[in-house]
Amino acid sequence: MMKISLYNAKDLEEIEQLYIDVFTASENETEGQTVGLIAYKLMTDTVDGNVYAFTAVEDDVIIGCVFFSKLTFSNNRTSYMLSPMAIKTSEQKKGLGQKLISYGLNELKNIGVETVLTYGDPSFYSKVGFAAVSVEVIPPPFKLSFSDGWLVNSLSTKELETITGKSGCVKAFNNADLW
Repeated sequence: MMKISLYNAKDLEEIEQLYIDVFTASENETEGQTVGLIAYKLMTDTVDGNVYAFTAVEDDVIIGCVFFSKLTFSNNRTSYMLSPMAIKTSEQKKGLGQKLISYGLNELKNIGVETVLTYGDPSFYSKVGFAAVSVEVIPPPFKLSFSDGWLVNSLSTKELETITGKSGCVKAFNNADLW
């Protein structure tokens, strides 16, 4: 039976390897190493409260993981960014990613987070409530390679407000080449 929960720091190496394996299989070895390093940095170089990670575990094996890290804006608004997300290759196309993301979004909503952004595939993330948002409405920390991938999920009933000024991200994503 699958269990979803906040990640355990003792699982750092297993989580890093999950990202390496998944992104190597879907992209290439370089991408696998890059995303594995991002996951590692999120778990080791990020201040508590600035990152949340949730794992899906079945038979004592981590089969999925999703990270949410803090985004800050010059007007003192705070959001979180969903990235990276990985589901063990043999477990993909079973709805596990959607369950894991929904669990994480609900946990963030429970602590008062109002908006979550991601930079990814609109056709996948729309299944869990994300919709395209203009970079003029919510500015990303760096110029995006493809602006159609900038997506937002409002966790509150408030109308989405335009955010002006600069945005910032956690150290693991503070690299223009990742965007």
